[in-house]
Amino acid sequence: MTWRGRLSVASAAFLLFAGGCTAPAASGPPAGHTATPDPLASFGTRHTSLGCLDAIGVPADQMPAQTPIEVPLPRTDSPPPRADQAGIRLPGALQWYLRKEPLTLPAGAADVIMSVAGAKQALAWVPSSVWTSGGPPDLGPWAASSVTLHSCPDRAAQFLGGVLAADLTTCVQLSVRQAGQPERDARQLLDGSACP
Repeated sequence: MTWRGRLSVASAAFLLFAGGCTAPAASGPPAGHTATPDPLASFGTRHTSLGCLDAIGVPADQMPAQTPIEVPLPRTDSPPPRADQAGIRLPGALQWYLRKEPLTLPAGAADVIMSVAGAKQALAWVPSSVWTSGGPPDLGPWAASSVTLHSCPDRAAQFLGGVLAADLTTCVQLSVRQAGQPERDARQLLDGSACP
């Protein structure tokens, strides 16, 4: 066999080998495009944590006497507004309701861990820079099923945010834990009334 014949046989063998080893094309976005995660798929399912730098200072004479959050939430005179009516942004077409509930911790207080359990509800406390940026605050990245608040060592600190619910009939299941305090749990609507 001549060298040209050997080359043809080798080329054919290589093509057969390479063709047999190729994997099927992966399914996914076309070349040059990237897949974007669905912001609603994980909305309100993460854990967030805020510290002293995320809070605003509170003068000692304005420090509230109660614990950081009253559980159950106190009854309000009127139902909480939808987030967009309160000047708050949420991802996609979400039209959830927001109960604003700033929380204040005294200097050196033990960490507070809040959580909600159930569908169509979330916590949304955010760094003060998000709330005071000048535009409508975007609570989407901060919506969580649990939040830990860390106090400041030398001053009282107020954390801005609140509780979100898909509608005014959502039964919010709220739990608050803090070292040295009994765990407090409540099942209630955003306006503070009892769940039906």
